[in-house]
Amino acid sequence: MAKLGVNVRALILALIGAGVFGISTSSVAAVYKGKWDPPFGSPLVDLGWSGEAEFEIKSACLDSVLGDGWVSNSGSCAGLVTINSATVTLYDLVGEQNGPADDVTLSYGASQSPVTLRMYVDVDENNNKMVKAVEGSYFAPLVTTASFAKLANATEAQYFLSFNGNLNNAPGGDYVPLEAYSFLKSCNFSGQQYLGCSNNDSVNHPAVMTIVPEPQGYLLGLASLAVVGVWSRRRRPVDA
Repeated sequence: MAKLGVNVRALILALIGAGVFGISTSSVAAVYKGKWDPPFGSPLVDLGWSGEAEFEIKSACLDSVLGDGWVSNSGSCAGLVTINSATVTLYDLVGEQNGPADDVTLSYGASQSPVTLRMYVDVDENNNKMVKAVEGSYFAPLVTTASFAKLANATEAQYFLSFNGNLNNAPGGDYVPLEAYSFLKSCNFSGQQYLGCSNNDSVNHPAVMTIVPEPQGYLLGLASLAVVGVWSRRRRPVDA
């Protein structure tokens, strides 16, 4: 019985280790989510916008990274760094002064053309790899006619979102990003006449870039905790 107890204990410890490992690592891909919520700035001072984008990075890509630096979805990472989804919500900062304050949502679908992306990967002394920023952009496929989201002489506006790790909101370069950033471009039209495009402003808008744990990691971790609970219950002394 003592030998059986040792074997059971070893199995439980192995399950605990597997559960913790399952929470902190990914065997197939890592999913990162970036979130932004800045004002637009001049010339659309009444416009606020929030954005969220989800990027998937396959393990085969991260495994090929040997040190800190930028990696694009071409070469060894071709087809391995993608946007799962992206949404931009436009909202009125001053409410009813501009009429009905209906939010306008623009979204990106996986059926759209592939987007060129690159990511900055930080590699620590233990070879753990973390994506610090994603750089690239996509066209929002919809237009809006909301008064707060277009120029006064425009009939509609189309929006373009850029994910950018550069502190100066300029694409390219081998800088080390401190945070991920994003900016929105408004392109206005009057009928069929193009009136020009404007960036939200020249101010940096830091994003919250977080990794999304995989569901199976949660399940394995919870299963391990359940085993620990059962083990503790069985070891509890029985009242006389």
